[in-house]
Amino acid sequence: MKKYTFSFIGVVAISGFFSVIELILLSIWFRVPTVPITRPVTVVLISGVLFVALLIGAMYKSARLYDENLNPYQNDLDTLGRKIHKLGEVPLNSLLTFVGIQLVYLLVLFKVPNLLTFRDDVEVPLFCMILALGMLNAAIVFVATDAMTTKALLSQKLDKYPPTMRIRRQERKLFIIPMFMTIMALLFSFALTYLLLKHTGGNLRTIDGITLFGAVAVLLAYFALVFYLVRKWNTSTAIIYQSIISQLDQLTSGDRDLTGRVYITSVDELGTMAGLINTFCSSLETNMIELKAIQTELSSTGESLRENAEKSE
Repeated sequence: MKKYTFSFIGVVAISGFFSVIELILLSIWFRVPTVPITRPVTVVLISGVLFVALLIGAMYKSARLYDENLNPYQNDLDTLGRKIHKLGEVPLNSLLTFVGIQLVYLLVLFKVPNLLTFRDDVEVPLFCMILALGMLNAAIVFVATDAMTTKALLSQKLDKYPPTMRIRRQERKLFIIPMFMTIMALLFSFALTYLLLKHTGGNLRTIDGITLFGAVAVLLAYFALVFYLVRKWNTSTAIIYQSIISQLDQLTSGDRDLTGRVYITSVDELGTMAGLINTFCSSLETNMIELKAIQTELSSTGESLRENAEKSE
């Protein structure tokens, strides 16, 4: 298995196992007291292996896109466009696939009788809490694969981008990801607050210090992870900007090197910008070469005329 494919599958598998471990811990904590611990552990472990296997199976085809060599298609812009378009869709598709499979998995565990048995009136908030944790794990997959897309493209040093391919992915990402993070944070906060109210009989004033400290610690840990993921995502986006700016600095340096190119690092508006800059530089370089050839020809013609004039004197 190639480098990026292995890394992709590793991220998906680890995030999936995080979801399984979280589900095991919460199933033990909120189970009916008469139910032995071994029952939820066994049910979640067996179903969890199938859940992770399903995640890997659903995303394996996308993982292989990262190690495909795109350089042979640089002169076939239609094929190149289709392939990098698929690659650019992987992070968001992985996020949605993870959440979708996790949602179905939880519905099966919660709705099929006698699989998991919880205390009275905690199923809905518990479902929301586990789903919010699963969404956090899906966000880990998104952030990791988004950074992987940038690295994979940069490693191939592509300098051509189909000029007709205008994808507004940055615009969508800047709306979808913050909205996604907000929804999962609200879900988690709602679930934790409901469970605390249930624990105290509807009066948070009666909550003991240990429970309050534990709840606050869990909430802070969750939001710290959300903050970390948002920062990592912004760092990945910043790498794209820095890559374009550093290469533009070379193009606009004192040497005026028109042979330099801005490598494609993303499949979005920035990728379009890089492609257009490269097309402009390529055209300008061609014009300069033609201009130098004409200048050389004119100089040669002028020299011939001068020699002929001298001979005629």
